[in-house]
Amino acid sequence: MNNLNYNLRVSTVIEMTYWINDHIRTEIQASDVTKFSGYTHWHFQRLFRAITGYTLSEYIRMSRVLNVATDLANKSNRITHICYDNGFSSQQSLARLFRRYFGCTPSEFRARVTLDPSYLGKKMTEVLQMNGKACVCKCANTEKKSRKFVHDRPHTPDLSRWTA
Repeated sequence: MNNLNYNLRVSTVIEMTYWINDHIRTEIQASDVTKFSGYTHWHFQRLFRAITGYTLSEYIRMSRVLNVATDLANKSNRITHICYDNGFSSQQSLARLFRRYFGCTPSEFRARVTLDPSYLGKKMTEVLQMNGKACVCKCANTEKKSRKFVHDRPHTPDLSRWTA
């Protein structure tokens, strides 16, 4: 009986991964997946992590980013179109998440894949081997400093206008 319950749970997780992959280009969230699973939100989260090794949210994010990477390599669409086609709400959220997984911006990734077509497969393998760990893969030429924060000193706000 216990083996039957385990098989049922595994088949439910597999079925939900298929559902996620079918709906990954929409703005799905973990709560949407747990509704369709038939389990409570927290129980399905624990079950999914135990079987796949990923949290449900991490699996959704990783699947989206991998789809974007594939689209960047195989399509000539603008990055903003790829962003919205893959369920991201903004290009900034895509860039932030893409940098976390691939260590570079989507445009840098596209330029690298154009020069070396095998780069896509290498990077996707690296991302999948991270297994939910927050680590960064490095792309070439990502050692540029941000122009947003030019000053070396910390920002100190002017509080004189608040004192009476």
